[in-house]
Amino acid sequence: MAEFGIAVARAADGTLWVSPAGELDLHTVPEFLAVLRRVLSEEPSVLLDLRRLTFIDSQGLGALVQCAKLAGDCDFRLAGGNAAFGRLAEITGLHHILRLVELPDYEPPA
Repeated sequence: MAEFGIAVARAADGTLWVSPAGELDLHTVPEFLAVLRRVLSEEPSVLLDLRRLTFIDSQGLGALVQCAKLAGDCDFRLAGGNAAFGRLAEITGLHHILRLVELPDYEPPA
């Protein structure tokens, strides 16, 4: 199993970038949700960068949906998912719940 971690950094435009890495699954969802609950309640704009995730199981998908519902007034977006993730979101109807966007033209903050 790949080691799981989450990087959080602020972009020049004020957006908080959250970049999980590794596998988002039954074992890592609690850590993921703990971070996302905090930032979604405190931040006006959050971009979840999915590029470093190597695997997402059904628990991980459920956590993404939960985050979208928790976002409230936060401008919560997901970016960087591969074509398979985009297709899965479309087939399952999650694209109606998750706000999938293209990555911004600038690199994420270090």
